[in-house]
Amino acid sequence: MPRLLPLFLVATLAACEDQLPTSLDAELLPVGPVSVEVRLPWSQFATKATVFNGFGRAEELEDGFIADKYGGRLDAHSLMHFAAFPTSATVADTTGTTVTDDSLAVVGATLTLRLNRASSSNTGPVLIAVSRTLTHWDSHTATWQLAVDSAGGKQPWPQAGGGPVVAIGQVIWTPEVDGDSVLLSLDSVTTAGLIDTTLVERGLRISLVAPGHQVAVRSLEISLSARPSVHPDTLISLKAAVPFEKTFIYNPAPAAPTGLRVGGIPSARTVITLALPATVPGTPAACAIAACPLALTPERLNHATLVLTSRESEAGFRPVASLRMQALAVLAPEVLPKSPLGPSVFRTSAGFVLGSNVAGSVFAAGGSRTVEVPITPLVEDLMRGTTDAGGKASPTIAILSFSCSDATGVCIEPEQIGFGTFAGVGQPGEPHLRLILTISNPVGLP
Repeated sequence: MPRLLPLFLVATLAACEDQLPTSLDAELLPVGPVSVEVRLPWSQFATKATVFNGFGRAEELEDGFIADKYGGRLDAHSLMHFAAFPTSATVADTTGTTVTDDSLAVVGATLTLRLNRASSSNTGPVLIAVSRTLTHWDSHTATWQLAVDSAGGKQPWPQAGGGPVVAIGQVIWTPEVDGDSVLLSLDSVTTAGLIDTTLVERGLRISLVAPGHQVAVRSLEISLSARPSVHPDTLISLKAAVPFEKTFIYNPAPAAPTGLRVGGIPSARTVITLALPATVPGTPAACAIAACPLALTPERLNHATLVLTSRESEAGFRPVASLRMQALAVLAPEVLPKSPLGPSVFRTSAGFVLGSNVAGSVFAAGGSRTVEVPITPLVEDLMRGTTDAGGKASPTIAILSFSCSDATGVCIEPEQIGFGTFAGVGQPGEPHLRLILTISNPVGLP
């Protein structure tokens, strides 16, 4: 008979204050529910853990990223495509009559760069450069080495990283002074090159000139300043142009994981196959009111978490912002990694997805700590054998990162360029399962 690995059990019991007159035991017998904490080592609750990569694309993220040797090695540029800029405006002429003027004289532009402080590494000033791309790139497939990487063919960048480019301007961003946005003003000559209607490629590259840092770029708006031909003494501002597509490219690519990994772009998932035991040992208090070993049933389960131990992430890929993680059921494990996933199991009353927020600092050197991912509904389904909808419960779960729109609540899997690293099976700190059970006295009070 195989040796049962140690379990760590903690019991909290509620007992009757007065001993029953007919009791033969000198000690009180608990008649109320007893809570038992059970920690199952890996070998007693799971059979397999696999990391799958390649989910989501950079263009799907709300934020783009720029980096200059972040972590000593990561470089990243954000790319944006703009449509044609406005060439006419409705203005009042010298007589006050409203007319459409399509002979505007553009005299300058203002670029409003919006940044995400929470996902940026800097607290002091950094220099951001804006340039115009000369090579057509594809937002779906562009990489550091390739401008286009589609079924129709590959087109390398003439210069890796989105080059060559034509410089437009530079601006210093100091978060404590500028907040979440910074302005870059362009003169008439630079603006003319930016809005040239003969351009085949109308793209911009945003770069960082601040070694050791990473900045999250939320958006870029371009407002043109012009003088109407019908009223040349007046200066007007045309409707701001925003990119119709954007992405970001980075170098180098991360190495293959040596433990478990969650997040990054494309994103990594850790997929675990569960194999729960039928019973677990009980505590004296629990065994006094129920048969031991204790049967694992959904009625007894109060709480279940997968406990992971964080490890230092690869240099350049430590998350700057908190990493949001959730566990979902893998509905068709036999077709992994392409299996569909079940719905989010934790939501607010308004329908917004909840997850485990893990500080990026736990993936730095010396920051190791345990991280608990709630999986109670998934374990309940597995104990019962069916889901709430009546389908067969899957024994396989996926741990993944996600980001959600504050406005719509819609969530996507890629979250940020950094990823979480955790101890793997057979490594110190390997995953374990934490269960909180409630054991009730079937007899109760007389």
